[in-house]
Amino acid sequence: MPTQKNQHFVPRFYQYLFSSDNKTIASYLIKNNKIVLSPIKSTASKDYMYTLGGEEKEGANLEQMLSLLESHIAETFKYVVDTPIQKIDGCHRFWLLFSALLQASRTDLSSYNLQTALVELKSPMLAGQGVPQNTAELQLREIFSKPAPLSIDSTLAHLTHCMDLELKVLVNNTATAFVTSDNPVCRWNHWYEEREVDSLGWGSRGLVCYYPISPKVGVLLYDGVVYESDNSDVDYLELRDENDVMMLNRAVYYYADNILLFKQGSIQETEINKIVNQQEHLERQDRMVIDFFNYEGEDKLYVYERYAKGLGQLSFIRTKKDWNNRLLEKDTFYRHKQNPVEDWEIDALSYHIMKHNL
Repeated sequence: MPTQKNQHFVPRFYQYLFSSDNKTIASYLIKNNKIVLSPIKSTASKDYMYTLGGEEKEGANLEQMLSLLESHIAETFKYVVDTPIQKIDGCHRFWLLFSALLQASRTDLSSYNLQTALVELKSPMLAGQGVPQNTAELQLREIFSKPAPLSIDSTLAHLTHCMDLELKVLVNNTATAFVTSDNPVCRWNHWYEEREVDSLGWGSRGLVCYYPISPKVGVLLYDGVVYESDNSDVDYLELRDENDVMMLNRAVYYYADNILLFKQGSIQETEINKIVNQQEHLERQDRMVIDFFNYEGEDKLYVYERYAKGLGQLSFIRTKKDWNNRLLEKDTFYRHKQNPVEDWEIDALSYHIMKHNL
């Protein structure tokens, strides 16, 4: 089966949930500061996004796998959007969690971030072989020119680390609609932020993850050991405070790559301007942090992505009293004892041990 040339990194079924006609979606072009109506068939897509190493067969196989997964996710999203005030069973809970990890790993921006990290991590090896820095970077970017499959694989490896996260369906009962973007899964960590920890991983203690799935419904995943929420006995939260919706929309803008997406007529241009004016948006080149450090006499390199800070607090979720004054310790960086999926995770912990004097 030939590989489809135009491959969506934000699936079409997902964009339909923010569309008035299943053909177009309203788009705010961040660099141009302009709102346009875009055809879904060419929005948040890229030619041969998932083609591995130029091998059409491998690209087609991955595309088929994603199509199969999307059918399950689309079914779950439809159920949650149509009946948000319902108990979420284990099957739907799994697909909501899985969809967040999958979507976070498959965008053009996440692929670029992984490519940048790989180039930074591998450049010293080529430099040690006498390859000039600029040449090494060009060679490595060519080697890792199709990072999306690797990004998906490495992120989904963390699925077991996320099964402990609490899940709430957010039902937006305000006049302000949820927006989404070309990089729609947002993560932040107030507990880390208060302790001046910069990096963020799926296994981090204090993680919060938000994923809008329609103008009126979103999914919130959070560390239930550190945080508590309103209505803890049900699987949904009805939002009536527009400040909460605006904060979530600001998070979406922070994590967006090039465009905000929204249902035509669901949100006014003045509200889009308010989101843009209140929240910083990071350009690609400013998202990755590269830090050299020495741990136990060995030189190491740690690369991580900045996460949104200063978003403010949601009114319906708060830090538990016994965690408000909890000290940052070696054993509190992760939610559970880690079985590192990759060697670099060991370096991540050693980096924090060094940086925060643990």
